[in-house]
Amino acid sequence: TPLALEVSGTGDPVLLVHGAAADARQWDRVTPLLGRHFQVVALDRRGRRASGPLPPGATDAVECDDVVIVAASLGPVVHLVGHSSGARYALHAAPRIPHLASLTLYEPPEPERPSEDHLTRLDQLAGAGDREGVLRAFFVDLLGAGEADFAALRRRPVWPYMVDNALSVPGELRAGRDYRFDPADFARFERPVLLLVGGESDDDTRRVSDQLAAVLPRGRLQELAGQGHGAMISAPALFATTVLDFLTQVAEP
Repeated sequence: TPLALEVSGTGDPVLLVHGAAADARQWDRVTPLLGRHFQVVALDRRGRRASGPLPPGATDAVECDDVVIVAASLGPVVHLVGHSSGARYALHAAPRIPHLASLTLYEPPEPERPSEDHLTRLDQLAGAGDREGVLRAFFVDLLGAGEADFAALRRRPVWPYMVDNALSVPGELRAGRDYRFDPADFARFERPVLLLVGGESDDDTRRVSDQLAAVLPRGRLQELAGQGHGAMISAPALFATTVLDFLTQVAEP
């Protein structure tokens, strides 16, 4: 299965793993900043652009394996950064990457619990090519976003990328429907971890990050002031500076 990567900059590699209904373009505003100090490798997850499809019946373990495989190709040192569901896959891949230098997670979500009826509805919308309908069913019907929030999302710069990748949402939800999260599973993970949360994010959005901060031996929780779930787009300089400060500290002897 092909996995497409966008590579820029020089130095130790930093592998970026995007969230749902997105692709590597979500990092476009921060890659030039990170690339001044590191080689930046932005992954297009399965079902996006030149990467291969998520196979029918796949579980989320497939995407975790993808992260491990790409990271293995980048050794002997690699930093891993994940956003939203990409942070979920990065978290579970990280213990299997022997040469991992650090892990940065930006608001990995709690497990979604879509009903079979909801998944069927998403499949119908995707089958009809109704990309905006898929996104509405995901954000409003499943995640509980209000109409005002959904309207604001449609005005954000990331919206065209989300429309492009909307048809990947039903497959990702089906792959993750048996996903379970237990923070205790990571209590012995010894690598340095930066847990980023938006200063404006609600308790539900940051719950997994708070739980991980309580158990990770070398975890550090840091708020991005004035931001929500998409600071790499809304405040790229703040996001990049925060990540670079962490990576620089990790690299220091």
